[in-house]
Amino acid sequence: RMGTTIDGKVKDLIAKKGGFTMLIAGSNSDEQHIAALHAELDRFLLPHDVAVSSAHKMPARTEALVHAYNLLGSSMAFVTIAGGLDALSGTVSYAALNLTISSPPEKFNTTCLQNPPGSSNIYIRSPGGVARFLAKYYGGVNPVMRSIREGHKTDALSESIPHEFRNSMQANTGC
Repeated sequence: RMGTTIDGKVKDLIAKKGGFTMLIAGSNSDEQHIAALHAELDRFLLPHDVAVSSAHKMPARTEALVHAYNLLGSSMAFVTIAGGLDALSGTVSYAALNLTISSPPEKFNTTCLQNPPGSSNIYIRSPGGVARFLAKYYGGVNPVMRSIREGHKTDALSESIPHEFRNSMQANTGC
């Protein structure tokens, strides 16, 4: 979707207040990562929608999209998908009243961790890690999410950390 108008079906899902996730990609070139996130969110039955909006080329449009969702006042999250120099996560997290997760399409892109003051976001690279985190996040407001999550007992943290970092974390923390 390219506009800032929210579809009626999406508004109905959000109105149920059981959790809703908005994926915002910086460009269509991130479609492989978008598809992986979509598949994982579907696996956990997490309602979601996708929009493409560049924080570099269309910052006002990106902010308007986030503000439109803010007005709906529900338990939701934004997942930003941006490669290269990630301005999208900072723009979205600064404007959002809800959780923002940065999930870059490339490995080891941590530019989203250098956002300006006033913005705060979570970094989860793995699409599976994003879905498991959101299932836990929505579990407090949605009993269906809680029961699905109970059926998918996995360690979301360790699976969302790249293998190379897991080894160094274990060496440094004694875990």
